[in-house]
Amino acid sequence: MGVGRPATVTPEEAARRLADPGWRFVDARPGAAHRGWRLESEARGGCLPGAVHLPASWLGLLDERSAAALLAAKGLAPERTTVVYGYERDGAAVGAWLRARGLGDVRLLAPGFEAWAADRARPVERALAVEDGLLQGAFAEV
Repeated sequence: MGVGRPATVTPEEAARRLADPGWRFVDARPGAAHRGWRLESEARGGCLPGAVHLPASWLGLLDERSAAALLAAKGLAPERTTVVYGYERDGAAVGAWLRARGLGDVRLLAPGFEAWAADRARPVERALAVEDGLLQGAFAEV
């Protein structure tokens, strides 16, 4: 894997790894998309089950201390494989940001959430919370 070319994970592999505690999925899209609104070309709204939300728009707002606390709170750690997805530029930006903070095995979901959501056999989750952690409830759509 080169510096500018992160490894990728297919939707098929991601589906097999959803319950793997050594893997963490990160949704880099805006909050409305993470919570279930279809903002671009996705067939269904929501996120991968269990995905944590780290929108690309937050990257410039966090100092290093806040970034470290956020990573810990979201369970993002160097010993885990982290798979990022987002709209085209968002996933790559968050992936690079995570690698710059010591997460070594950061991969991108390719072709992305649009492909995931297009396959109705793959589950999506819609958060009930206004922001992550405010409410723990979520409902799944299959």
